[in-house]
Amino acid sequence: MPLPFPNVPNLPGVPQVPRLPGVVLQAIPSIANASTQQALWQSSQATVRWGIFDSSGTQVVTPDSVYDFDYHKTYDVSRYPVQSGSVSNPTGFANYNKVELPFETSVRMTKGGSQSARAAFIQQIESIAGTTALYTILTLEKAYQNCNVTRVEYARRGASGAYFFAEMNVYFIQIIQTTPQYTNTALPNTANAADPTAQSAVNQGTVTAGTPSASASSLATAAISVGAP
Repeated sequence: MPLPFPNVPNLPGVPQVPRLPGVVLQAIPSIANASTQQALWQSSQATVRWGIFDSSGTQVVTPDSVYDFDYHKTYDVSRYPVQSGSVSNPTGFANYNKVELPFETSVRMTKGGSQSARAAFIQQIESIAGTTALYTILTLEKAYQNCNVTRVEYARRGASGAYFFAEMNVYFIQIIQTTPQYTNTALPNTANAADPTAQSAVNQGTVTAGTPSASASSLATAAISVGAP
């Protein structure tokens, strides 16, 4: 006689109850067929894709478990007036500035098993720590993209931790990629200059001649008279 299971309601916050394939769900006759039971069992046993992935979607670190995940995002707001350059307020000092900074994350991963398995796990992390490559941290709810490693930490405490268990903290920062803008400016011809660092004269505009004032004329006359032999 098949064993009955409690009727677990399908409501938000209520976890799934794994059932072995082939066991009839007497409390829920509508899903009592074997294929549906098999699908329910497989979905409950599905591996959650937490991890660190490269640009091609390959998981670069394979821990036994992701133990902890932290995320920090800062929006820096200046506490002093910033000069405004907008058309509506070209000279005022009334605007304050808010800058979005790159987010930072940390992932704590654990690895047990044999000594060679733990050594390979540590090597995986060290191989991504010293590069400029960008990685994606995948969680249940969101993928955090364009991350680069900034720090790696691990500690072992006690006999069991020292010999049979590896726990690693890997810290990341978001790399905000921008496209540089370049301009082409022709250099002056200084091939025949006496000083190779000399720069050719640059025309900054037209100067219109005018009649000097009486005071300027008298000062110029006095300066010429003093300098004359």
